[in-house]
Amino acid sequence: MQEVRQIETQLLEGRGTVGAGAEILMDVIQVGWTGQAASIKFSKVKERVEAIIGVGGPETASKTTEEHYQRLESRCAEWLKRVTLNQRLMNPNDYCAACKAKGYEVEMDIWR
Repeated sequence: MQEVRQIETQLLEGRGTVGAGAEILMDVIQVGWTGQAASIKFSKVKERVEAIIGVGGPETASKTTEEHYQRLESRCAEWLKRVTLNQRLMNPNDYCAACKAKGYEVEMDIWR
């Protein structure tokens, strides 16, 4: 839990590590980390990214099919059945309480 809080603090301060190749988008990424992006419309973020890396055409669009997204919930459920619980993670009730304490609305019943 201490590690999570340290990472959260680093991100909120804009001090997270940006992966190789993403450096050109550093300012966009940091706005997201610090929470400043909450007041920015997604279309404005898209415009900023396109100004930096250019506009992608249909040839660069994702080839992921609609079926992939339609099966997302069932794939997640299958993954959850196979995964081993990491003992370092909070239990769902503690997680909900921590999120609510930070001001986030939490609906965790779908995950229990």
